[in-house]
Order: sequence, then C-alpha cells, then structure tokens
Amino acid sequence: MNRTFLTALLSLYLTACGVPVGAPGEEGDKVVNGSEVFIADHPWAVMLHVSGIESPSTLNCAGALISKRMVLTAGHCVRGRRKEDVRVVAAEDFSSGLEAWDVRLLEVADWRIQEDYERWGEAKDPVTGLALTDPVNDLALIWLAEDAPEGSEPARLWPGITPPDAGRVLGWGRTETGATSTSLRAKEVSVLAVEDAPLSTRLRERWKNLLVTEGDDGGFCQGDSGGPLESLDERGVLLGVLSRTANEGPDGERLARCHVGAAVPSWRALEWLRSIGVTFDE
Repeated sequence: MNRTFLTALLSLYLTACGVPVGAPGEEGDKVVNGSEVFIADHPWAVMLHVSGIESPSTLNCAGALISKRMVLTAGHCVRGRRKEDVRVVAAEDFSSGLEAWDVRLLEVADWRIQEDYERWGEAKDPVTGLALTDPVNDLALIWLAEDAPEGSEPARLWPGITPPDAGRVLGWGRTETGATSTSLRAKEVSVLAVEDAPLSTRLRERWKNLLVTEGDDGGFCQGDSGGPLESLDERGVLLGVLSRTANEGPDGERLARCHVGAAVPSWRALEWLRSIGVTFDE
C-alpha cells in the first residue's frame, strides 16, 4: 500500500470535527500536553472512526477493548450512527511513520447504548439542536465482527467505588497545537470526586455520579471521548470511560480548555454490563 494512499486514509480517520452532545459549559474531547506512547504498552486502546448520513459530521473517538470482540466507549460516539458508519482500529501505532503500516479496519457487528442516555430528551443543545444527554449514562458497548488482531489485549475494569487519586488518559485526539495526533498520546491526571473538583455549581450537580479528571497543564479533549482512563499502578486496569470536558469553573470562572473532564466510573460500567448479560473470561 503506497504512502499517498495511507496518508489520505489516515487523514480521513483523523478529521475530528464532531462535538459530543452536552450542555452549555461542557466541551468536546483531546490529549493536550500529553506524551507520545506506544500502543504495545497500552494494547487495549482502540481508535474509532465514525461517519454517516443520519449524523453527517465525521467524528473520531477512542475506546477500550474489554474482550477480543467487545469495545467499551462513550454513548455519544455512536449515537445517531449506523453500524456500517463505524470502524475500529486496534493494535496500530502510527508514530513510526505511515509507510510502515497497512491499516486494518475492524467492522462492527452491533452495539448497545446505555439505557436512559437520552432521558433529558425535551431539552436541546443550543449548538447541535440534539437532545441533551445524561453524562452518567454516556456508555456504549460495541461488538466487533471479528476478533481484535494480534497485539491487542483486553483491559480489566476497576470494580471499586473509590478509585486511586491519579490516572492516565489516552487518545488520538487534538493536541495543544490544535492538530490531531497521528500517534497515541497519554497524560497523567488527578482523579477527583466531584465535590473536590473546580466546577460550577451546575456542573457539580450534573456530574455528581462521575469521576472528574484534572491535568496541571492539559488533559483529554476533542477526539478522545470514549477512551481509557487507566490506572497508573496496575497494568490494563480501566478506572473509567472518558466522556466530556468542562469550561465552567466556580464563581463564573472560565476553565482552561481541556484541563478538567469527566469520566464514567468503571464500577458503573460493570454494573450496566452485568445488567445486560455481559460476562467476562477469567
């Protein structure tokens, strides 16, 4: 496969212009001021390329393998899309140069968005015009049509209600330069209870059942939704699923872009997955 075609293909993947549905004061999803890392060190991380007719903008997201054929991601990443509009890229790392990679796209067999995701359906987002969504239920499970390729490895979900006080966010989203990353990037962040987070009163109420991430000079943002919030101490342990970022601080303060974000806790994801009959290999 020649470099020109690969460059065009990767450019298509990385045209991240979609913004997840949320409320005013909540923004999109990227790893800002992160570091390049190798997919071999985080083999559960996957890239989602999403496009389509029903919701026509192209949207990049990330996700985490939780079995050979299951990907956990954010509900807003697949909302309003068709199965044929979503492709998954696993065990691929572009940092060694495009000419080195023959990108394999994994087809999607099906997915399920968490129930009650659109429970605020009468309220409309002022930008997209779509129904406002409940960030606590911003989860989706994707079933792949085939096993993830060699080099992939499922993550395990943290079962505890109280997570560690720090973690790592991962994704291929936009960076501090404004350009989308062509390699997997990571950023260590603090993990806070919502009552300890620098948020407006409105967002504290809206995010009361979420984990809050805060980076000293950056964090996740546009293109990273659905990606892993992983443990620093235990390899392959998922603390949460990245959902959205905030720009509303306390007392009307405007927060620095992509420094503070929300993740759905893994224990909530486990609770939902078990409720729909998902089992995991020991």
